[in-house]
Amino acid sequence: MTVETFSLALDIGLALAGALLLAAALKGVAWLLDLVPMNRARREAVGRAAPVLAVLIAGAYLLLAARRVFGGRPGYESVIAGVILIAGVAAVWPALREIMAGVFIKAGRVCKVGDVVRVDGVQGTVRRMGLLVIAVETPRGEEAILPYSRVGGAPLVRTAAQDRLATHSFSLRVPDELGMVQAKALIREAALCSHWSAIHREPEVKHSGDGTFEVTVYALDADRGPEIERLVRLAVAPSEKSPSSRR
Repeated sequence: MTVETFSLALDIGLALAGALLLAAALKGVAWLLDLVPMNRARREAVGRAAPVLAVLIAGAYLLLAARRVFGGRPGYESVIAGVILIAGVAAVWPALREIMAGVFIKAGRVCKVGDVVRVDGVQGTVRRMGLLVIAVETPRGEEAILPYSRVGGAPLVRTAAQDRLATHSFSLRVPDELGMVQAKALIREAALCSHWSAIHREPEVKHSGDGTFEVTVYALDADRGPEIERLVRLAVAPSEKSPSSRR
């Protein structure tokens, strides 16, 4: 082994060791940030900024390491360019893939904000279509974040958003063992579980006394209100036989 080869191997080894130390340092910083008390908004901002900063730091280290290893050796300019190109593409490829998938989904009008969708086991209302992901609010009030590549790669069932919602009101008597708070939560959950219920407009539930509630649901179709009522009655008061409803 020549002195030049040995020196090159030593520089590469030092660069790899430095990369491992940098990765450990970034993980340590992330661990410390999790321990630092901060409000929710600031923690979300830090969570969005941390991956970007990590990529920038890793890219800067890669440039310095490539220059240190190959910079003083003639004939390695193409190696430096190749390393930088491959590393750059590898770093941004996941984001580029999601951006391209999002462009096709938006251009093809596969779905839009306000639509009720069911995709890859997730059902809810589209709340936000960002640069990389789509946010879907489920009937339980949870927010599911789906990458565009996942949305584009799975069958999607969509109910288009409508500006005018059909209201359907009815009276419902709940079992005595259910408390008022529990009964209201159960009624809302049962109504929102229907695919025809407008998830972005929560049902209105008012206690009128003696275990009776006045319920107003918002349906995506005028003919589907009774179907939502039936689901609510089955979930809350399955033994009730003579429902009274009104428009």
